[in-house]
Amino acid sequence: MSLDLNAIKERRETAYEWVFAMCRGKTRFKMSIPYEETDTDAILCAALKDSENLAAEVVKLRESVASLLALVEELEPGGFPEGHWPHEAVTKARAALEAEAGQ
Repeated sequence: MSLDLNAIKERRETAYEWVFAMCRGKTRFKMSIPYEETDTDAILCAALKDSENLAAEVVKLRESVASLLALVEELEPGGFPEGHWPHEAVTKARAALEAEAGQ
């Protein structure tokens, strides 16, 4: 899955604008038949779907980082000495995965 991060950002901003406009009473919830891309539900659902897609992508990336880290550690069981080029990458990958796991 390839995510267009700029499009996601634009849809998120549009969704925020709609929610805040509705909260201020400047607009009302709009839902048309047939469906229109400017309907409130379409705007909000697009942003929610983006959130779901981003979460799935983060899970895949974390799994990939964990797999790569395991492979690197298998290749170099004692780890890489400081100053060796992969040392910093391995250290950052491990820290990111540990932070996610709450360690």
